[in-house]
Amino acid sequence: MEYVVVTGASSGIGKAIAEYLMSRGFSVIGIARSFDHPPSEQFIPVVCDLADPQMIQTVIEPLARKYPVSILVNAAGFGRFEPHE
Repeated sequence: MEYVVVTGASSGIGKAIAEYLMSRGFSVIGIARSFDHPPSEQFIPVVCDLADPQMIQTVIEPLARKYPVSILVNAAGFGRFEPHE
């Protein structure tokens, strides 16, 4: 079984990419700050704030040891909604 990690998998482009990959037979490890859909055989939701280095170390590193990941799709976004000045 091939595993793909998709960041930002709870909505938008990341969610669409995760759904597409699952339709092609991949198992997706979806990483996001929150999820509103349950895990399945093909989808493993992982709650993690990628802006937090400590959380990355405690949550993501054990996943890397457990699952043989073939592909990484970085679709998580970060934005500041304020004047650029």
